[in-house]
Amino acid sequence: MEAKRPPPIATDRANQVLMRLSEAEAGRWQAWWGLTLYLMLTSKSRGFGNETEYFITSMPGWIAAEEAVRQRIVGSAERYLAEAESIVDAWLGHNPMPIYRNDVAGLRAFILLKQRSPEGYARITDETWRKWAAVIVGLSRGDVVDNSTEIAQILTDALGRATAEFVAALRTLDLKLPA
Repeated sequence: MEAKRPPPIATDRANQVLMRLSEAEAGRWQAWWGLTLYLMLTSKSRGFGNETEYFITSMPGWIAAEEAVRQRIVGSAERYLAEAESIVDAWLGHNPMPIYRNDVAGLRAFILLKQRSPEGYARITDETWRKWAAVIVGLSRGDVVDNSTEIAQILTDALGRATAEFVAALRTLDLKLPA
């Protein structure tokens, strides 16, 4: 049976992370969401695992990375939020809700900045908040919010910085707003 198992996705995770990080730093925003997938892998991973794992700082690739690489990842997260395109309209309010990796990566970027770069988080523009508010609302639900002060704060900040988009997302989800 062991011989029939597929090989691990990446035998050299660190190199895969560095390749995607370099691409992201060169201006290819799509590489950043790919980077977040490779950060989830262990040396034996045969699949990307839980694609709704939002906390980069708990991913094996982050834990194994040197501090200089971590700082580069944080810097590229800020750029990702400013440059990436969301496709929230393709999934928000749909049942079943498909997962779009570029939007999941957006929430990951917000969380990473909140955790590791308060100054980068503070630099997020209102335009960027408006772009990502529906993603934040759509992906931040259930026990994810209950178990994360970062996500709760990001939701609060999104409401304050992109109120119309936040409320529109809630309406799309048909969530009941308190009176």
